[in-house]
Amino acid sequence: MLASLPVLHILYIVATTGENVISNDLAYYANTIDQIWNDEYAWQNILRDTSIGSHVMLVTVLVRLALAHLSHWNAYAELYFGVGLFIIRTLLIYWAISAPIPTPSRWLILPLLTALVFSTVQINTFTFGETSLALGLVIAITSLGIWGVTRFPSCWLGATIAAVSSLLAAWSWGAGLVTFPMLALGMLLLGYRLRHYLVLAASFGLAITPYLIYVFPSTGSDIGFSEFLHFSPWVNAIGYPFTLGEELIAVGIFGIGLSGLILLGIGLCLMIQNRQKLRIASVPALMVICFGALTAWQVSIARDGLAPWYLTLFMEFWIGLAGFAAMMLLMSSSLQKITKAWAWATLVWLAFLYAMSGWTYTDKIFSHYHLYSRSPAAAACLRSYSTTPTYCEERLFQGGHGDYQAVIDLGRVLEKNQLSVFSPHQKQTLQGDFGLANVVADPTVRWVEGDRDTPQPWYSYKRLNIQIPNSHSATWTVSLPQHLEQATLRSAVRLAHNATGAADVSLTRLIENEPPEILWSSQLDPSDGWQPLRIPLTRYFGQEVTLQFSTGSSIAGGEDADAVFRYPHLNLTLEAAGEPTPLSAPLPSNLDFSPRFPSLSVQDWRADLSDSTSWQIEGLDPVPGKSKWAVLPNAQPKLILANSPQLLLADYTYLYVRLAASAAIHPKVLRATLELDDEHLTSTTITIPLLQDDQEHGYTYKLALSEIPKTAHLIGLSIEPLHLHPRVQRPEEQRQNWLDLYEVRLLARHRSRSPEKASL
Repeated sequence: MLASLPVLHILYIVATTGENVISNDLAYYANTIDQIWNDEYAWQNILRDTSIGSHVMLVTVLVRLALAHLSHWNAYAELYFGVGLFIIRTLLIYWAISAPIPTPSRWLILPLLTALVFSTVQINTFTFGETSLALGLVIAITSLGIWGVTRFPSCWLGATIAAVSSLLAAWSWGAGLVTFPMLALGMLLLGYRLRHYLVLAASFGLAITPYLIYVFPSTGSDIGFSEFLHFSPWVNAIGYPFTLGEELIAVGIFGIGLSGLILLGIGLCLMIQNRQKLRIASVPALMVICFGALTAWQVSIARDGLAPWYLTLFMEFWIGLAGFAAMMLLMSSSLQKITKAWAWATLVWLAFLYAMSGWTYTDKIFSHYHLYSRSPAAAACLRSYSTTPTYCEERLFQGGHGDYQAVIDLGRVLEKNQLSVFSPHQKQTLQGDFGLANVVADPTVRWVEGDRDTPQPWYSYKRLNIQIPNSHSATWTVSLPQHLEQATLRSAVRLAHNATGAADVSLTRLIENEPPEILWSSQLDPSDGWQPLRIPLTRYFGQEVTLQFSTGSSIAGGEDADAVFRYPHLNLTLEAAGEPTPLSAPLPSNLDFSPRFPSLSVQDWRADLSDSTSWQIEGLDPVPGKSKWAVLPNAQPKLILANSPQLLLADYTYLYVRLAASAAIHPKVLRATLELDDEHLTSTTITIPLLQDDQEHGYTYKLALSEIPKTAHLIGLSIEPLHLHPRVQRPEEQRQNWLDLYEVRLLARHRSRSPEKASL
């Protein structure tokens, strides 16, 4: 029971965060899966096509294909399968380490192993399919090799298991290559004969071949010999699992890593002094330690930084050290006192580090890592790829590099094959659609979590509730598919935790030119708990349905009677796939040729770009005789507003920018920074990927998405019409480095949308 708690904790986190989204690195596999699904794939290229970056991932891709076939490429299928792989590896290592320990004491090792294997510092591994599956396969297959070598010592079966597991690990992820020296060390300590090593050597020759042909030539290497001997990065990598993530990467990380190496050195000296039986029994734990130390060395010389999923590999060092200490403590009561003292000191130190790293996980998730790319917002952006605004790219691909076409390409493949968010069983969420044009809400509406209604950003990976103040509402327009078997709106409602009076709460369907249809309504009291909502919508198949979530005026004198709707979402079941729907040309809703584009108005605030004294201009030079600006070499083009506009941003709905830029610059992304007078949020940055042509376009960004406080004023504005991040490719000819900025506006609130392009 005790051993299952860390496993259940991780499973709970996985099950209650994010949505079924294929994003980030997983997009690399979309075209291959598309070709295989449609019998167009040339299987002789499988090794080449699964050599990705610095990894050969044949085994991982084949497992992914099987899971995708069984689940319509459901992201959770990979996540749960990955957790299952880590459970298998825990059992294999437990059997290997505990085999020589007397039966009554053996079970004590299992809770120790599960606590480390399923610690929350590894949450970035468990919550993204690429890391969970690839690392799970490497770790589980490597553990199989350790178990086989120690379970069948000095025989052909043990050597065969070592050879096969090493090959499979190396073809699952790049870290699998270090399985070979690790298992060779174990075979040496267990007295394997020379002929057994020949099997392992043959396996290594086969495993390294695709790396030599496809990986090393394409990735290149500028690693000098001296870098192989750098001590500090290696020690930092070993200490990384017990820091709280990147924010504390330089706080105590070297000392933690060094403490592990010192404890290991003392333990090895004590082991050597003891009898032969104890030395043989230590081999499984030493092999695990070796794997963790070798992967830490591998990553420290091949990577500039330590991504959070790498610590799953480095944690192997500490798992092995914990098993080593526990094994020595439980093996016999006749050990020297100093050996027992070392074992206790090691386990106490590990317990302290484990407690320091924490049981929580939210402090270990960062916005530029993968869980955010599985958020409800990411799911909505992918599902609506043909009309989604260009700035949705940053929800699916962390980094915001401006390649909006990547969203289109991924969405088309998934929709064509009914995969992920386009599977027969779909979920559409109000939280995710909040970033799109089909949700309209007052600035006072906010997203919250928990019983205390703690505010959270709408793009959070958490499944949030929407809090609607009294006398306000939020509308959600959804298009129900024609071939629909079932559609159900699921939610629950209560009053906010600080409500002081009752209120009328309702859910209605708005119908143009007709009275609204009440789907649910009730008068709620602060003492009422969650009232479940389950509204069937199947009868509206093939229609566009507008749902309004409303809180009426408070009753009995209560001024704060906000309603909270719990994670409103639609569960959709579609009929079996028939003929594929023709794919339409993308119409991003934040571009001026979209039917959903907002109209311009004389009430808008308009920046005067013609007055050069109003702007501080950097990295741009006027082109003589033309309206264009030349983008200067080695400079970031930027316009900074000289005067403070002092605008209440709650009075405006969108930032609007109209410009054109050279198609030879790729990718293109605009970045605007709004300076605010709010003490909690002094500035916010907006990123808008641009189309890859040289035509004039108007772009918008929905200001509500920036979580700007409703009392904040705009006191400064800077615009980078072309944000030249390191991945931007610029033409060598200076005449092709140009842009033309025509207009910058803030669009005023309380105006209707127009299907026509405004000409103001």
